[in-house]
Amino acid sequence: MSRDAVRAWPVVFDENGRLAKPPAGSKHRDAIVATEDGKPAKRHRRTSGTLAEQVADLAARGMVTTAIADALNISDRRTKQILRSVLQAAA
Repeated sequence: MSRDAVRAWPVVFDENGRLAKPPAGSKHRDAIVATEDGKPAKRHRRTSGTLAEQVADLAARGMVTTAIADALNISDRRTKQILRSVLQAAA
């Protein structure tokens, strides 16, 4: 078991079924658990044109998809998908 798991604040729900705040000295005190409307926060995919340009540029330099994905912190599958869309747009 890791040190963080031992120091982790136990999950406690209040009377409304929401997560109760950790104690004031806890490292988990200011953690964002949900948005203001109570729904869980969503992950957002980076889909900007600059990401596609970066992928295309690295591929043109000769980097393999795994290295591109690692450099840009995206998945291999997403890298291949972007490369396919760039090649289709060029054709």
